[in-house]
Amino acid sequence: MRAWAAERDWLPLKRLPAYAPELNPVELLWSSLKKREPANLAGDHLADTADAAEQGIRRISTNPRLP
Repeated sequence: MRAWAAERDWLPLKRLPAYAPELNPVELLWSSLKKREPANLAGDHLADTADAAEQGIRRISTNPRLP
């Protein structure tokens, strides 16, 4: 692949870092949400999951350290 790309001067290759959640601020929010409200949730309906997610969003939005 490198040889093929090297033949094409119009195609720059950039090396990307491995998974780096600290570079993506929304990862902190997702982590906080997933570890609390829907953790071990076994709802009978999709609405149960939606309600848990909404509860988590309300909790996150009131915490000035998260958003």
